This record gives sequence, structure tokens and C-alpha cells, in this order.
Amino acid sequence: MTAAKPLRAAASAEEVFGTQHGLFSRAYAGDDDPLSEARLKALFGPQAAMEGPLARTGVGCRFHGVDVARQLSAEQAAYLIDALSMHSIIVFAGQDLRRVSLAHFERFANHFGAPQPVPKVVTEGVVDAVNEALTQITGQEGERVEHLPVPPESSALYTVTNVEPVKDGSVRVLTPRPRARNPSRQDISEEVRCEVLWHTDQDHERIACNTTMFLVHKHPAARDAASGNWLGSYPEVDHDTFYRHPDLPEGMEHFHTTDARLVRLRQQHLPLNAETAFADTVAAFEALPGAERERLEQIRMVKYERPGDDVDGKGYYCPLIRTNPRSGRRMIYSPVYGSRFVLQNIPPPQIEGMSKAETKAFLDELEAHCLQPRFRYNHLHQEGDLVIWDDYALLHCLPPVKIGITRLEDARLYYRIATKGAPRLTLPRQDSREWLLENLKDTYSTPAEILEVGSA
Repeated sequence: MTAAKPLRAAASAEEVFGTQHGLFSRAYAGDDDPLSEARLKALFGPQAAMEGPLARTGVGCRFHGVDVARQLSAEQAAYLIDALSMHSIIVFAGQDLRRVSLAHFERFANHFGAPQPVPKVVTEGVVDAVNEALTQITGQEGERVEHLPVPPESSALYTVTNVEPVKDGSVRVLTPRPRARNPSRQDISEEVRCEVLWHTDQDHERIACNTTMFLVHKHPAARDAASGNWLGSYPEVDHDTFYRHPDLPEGMEHFHTTDARLVRLRQQHLPLNAETAFADTVAAFEALPGAERERLEQIRMVKYERPGDDVDGKGYYCPLIRTNPRSGRRMIYSPVYGSRFVLQNIPPPQIEGMSKAETKAFLDELEAHCLQPRFRYNHLHQEGDLVIWDDYALLHCLPPVKIGITRLEDARLYYRIATKGAPRLTLPRQDSREWLLENLKDTYSTPAEILEVGSA
């Protein structure tokens, strides 16, 4: 019998965040506050301004007067990368989508990490389907709105939308729903899609996504007269879609045992205006007693990237607490048990020294701690926003959305890019082919045609 290979070492802080210790901007700011509004104006012009925090936990900063279509200098990139490290969510408001293209968006994203390629099977036909649905909604005489053109060279862009073609009483679902009865169609009589999954992107992979970002084209503007919200009331939540496995393997019976408090917290305070729901795991960590923080920092999990990796002994170690070396902020990283188990049959993590059932009980309790209302923030998007969040410092969740929409004021149309790896002050990034293959499972890097796109 061949001896099992040793588990892979945990990804180091340098692999996850890069080699920089302390803020990049210290090299440019001297003794000045490196992230002050005065420096923002000096770097981006007198029209630039900032507001924040956006949440009561202290996260979130909205920038005005920063044009993402312009190429960034190293000092400008340093300022914005550092802002994300300190604020967890940054917003660049007021982008003019008549002149800011998806090529500009992808170039900008490269400063924060290597764009994650999206499989063609996911994106194929989506642009045409969205435009078909927009024509259905607006008619031939209404306001003309179209999906922004996707650069043919790009593999990084993904469309997040409820603008879906309707045929024979059902919508063609353009976002994957792997465990739904019919993942590609949904009856419009359901009216609202509400599938709750608190998660961080690609958290099963050794190098997970460090940022996720939206460029907001359309956001629901309609409001119910009685409630003042887009959704008039809280919809019924389909909790089982992501938290109940249809065919539990032997030894996983504990998976369906979830404390009622956690089920309630997952469904509590869900957005009613198509906001993205966040939970601040930096604030959640800092709120714990000192002895508990010290205990959590010693915990190591074994995680898996593919179905069957637990049986084959192909896992890797992952710390429960991560520290961003640029900001010094410590965060509880993805305390969610088995978010990929239901979706992709990827085995849940297991904490060293605990059984599977004990691991689930422990992580469920930690997730419940993070989902308390005091750590929650529902971020309201606005058309023309470019929103970036730190996947290591936050949990996030899909909002409930209307389906089968017939009015443009109900449309939610965003363009999404997720990134991995260290930030870069200058472009191109120079990620090696070997690194791309190992961590992106692809050799895609943003082509020169996109990096060299001019400012309109």
C-alpha cells in the first residue's frame, strides 16, 4: 500500500496578501497620514472626496471624483490598495458607463489581484440573453439599455443579474443554481429568488479570492408604496438549497443538524433593496475576549479542494485566523462549515483534534457569532458604483431578488470580477504561468489589449 502524501502546508501570509509589511503608502507619505483626504486630493485632483465609515463596525469608504478609466500611477494604486486593506469595502461612486468600459474595469481590477477566469460554459450566451430580456422589458420604443460590451479577449467577467428572458411562464436563470430542481429555469410565479448562503468566494481553495468587485450598471429603483422598500416584505427563505445535502454519505449525518439560532441569524435582516449583505469578521474577532482570540489563533483546519480529497488524503492546512500584514488587522476567515459540500460535494473542513461533528458544532457557533446584527451591514449599491470588498475580512450573502421582471426599475445588472494573489502597484502583473495554473487552474492573465485601453 502506498503511503498517503502529507497534507500541504497552509498558504503563508505572503502567498495570500503579498510580501509588503505595512501600508504601501508609507513609502510616499512620509510622516503624513497616508490615507488622508488631503492625500486623496493631491493624487486624484481637487474634485476627489471620501466619506465613511459606511457601517457601524467601521468598515466601508466611498470615494467620489476618482475616474477608474484612467491608468493609475504606482502611488495612486498604493493609496487605493491600502484603503481596501483598512476599510474592507471601498466604493468608487459616479462612474460614467458611457465612457467607462468593461476593459477599464478589468485593468483596474488587476491592481488588486489576478483576475479569476470564468468558465465559458457559465458565460456563453449570457450577453445575448440579457439583451433579449432588456428588449422584452423596455419594448422597441422604451429606454434603450444594453449589456456593456465584453472584450472578446477577456475571460474574467461574469454577469450578476435578474434580467432574464421569460418564456412560457418561466425565466431562463443566468446565474448557476446547482442544487435547484431545475437549475436553468424558474417559474415566475415564485416572484422572488431567495437562496441564502453566507460564504467567501473560493474559500475551499488554498489561495482563495482576495477581492470581489461589482461594476453596477442597473440597480432596482422601484419602491413599494407601503413599506418604502423594493420588496414589500421579507420573502420565504429557501434555506435548504445550500444547507441540505440531497444524498448524505455515510459518516456525515451531523451535517443536517444546525442550531435554530444559526438558522435564524442566517435569515435575519436580509436586504429588501437588493443590497449585498456583509458580516464583518474583523470586528467579530476583536469583540471576543482576549483568551478566546488567543485560542482561535492556534486553531488549524484541514480543507479540501475537490470531491474525494478527504478520502485520498489530499487536503491542506488553513489557519482559522488570518492577519493582513499591510494593515495588521486580524480576521476570522470563512467560519462556515461545508458551504461547498452541498454545491460541489467538496468535503467540509475539519479542525485538528476535533471530529467532523465537533468541527461543525464549533464552526456553526463561530458563524453565529459573526452573523449577529452588530457585525452586519447591508450595502446599498448605486448605478455607476464600482464596489470592491476584501473576501478575507468579510462574509457575504446574496440578497433576495425579484424574478420575471417587467420594468426596468426592477433591474439588477452588475458586472463582477474576482481576484487572487498579491496586489500590484504597476501593470502588467507578471504572474508566472506556474502560479496561474496552480491557483487559477488556468493560464489566463489580462491581455495587453485590455491593459492598454485608453481613457475615453
